[in-house]
Amino acid sequence: MAQTTDTPAESITYHLDAEDRIVWVSPDWGRFAEANDAAELADTAAVIGQRIWPFIDGLTERSLYQQFFDLVRNAGKPIRIPLRCDSPTHRRHLELQIGPLDDDDGLAICSHTLRIEPRPTVVLLDRRTVRSQMLVDICSFCLKVRSGNDWIETEQAVRSMRLFGDGPAPQLSHGVCPVCLPELYRRLNITPGP
Repeated sequence: MAQTTDTPAESITYHLDAEDRIVWVSPDWGRFAEANDAAELADTAAVIGQRIWPFIDGLTERSLYQQFFDLVRNAGKPIRIPLRCDSPTHRRHLELQIGPLDDDDGLAICSHTLRIEPRPTVVLLDRRTVRSQMLVDICSFCLKVRSGNDWIETEQAVRSMRLFGDGPAPQLSHGVCPVCLPELYRRLNITPGP
């Protein structure tokens, strides 16, 4: 079993209005962005007033989040979604809670860190890494990488697929793997659309 770090559990919260624009972020937003190689998002002026959609990679993932938002707005009840948000040096297991705000279909979204596990550096997940034109599919929820018909952990993918070889890392194409997708639908009682 992996040992967890002494890093305290973190919660980052932000609010969306009825048009899915970010209207508020928690005070620790900037520190979290800096710590996760997203300095361009650390200044809240860069995100306040922006729609959430450009910050969510992948059409499948955007479609799922739209369904999550619709479900919360229609039911008026929060939902919880397990997901991973790894850094190159740590596995981060999170729970995302999406809940209704009291005003005009706004949403409160809170990402709560459940546990953090150290691991050897996985350059594939480093945002600063130089990328080739090659694309590799990665699941936005479990962070497994597609290898043929299988989905495997990133460390295993780097080794078995020889992702670096003599050149730069491939680009990551975010989607949802065939294990996470039905589990998300089941957990949320969503009937998949066409």
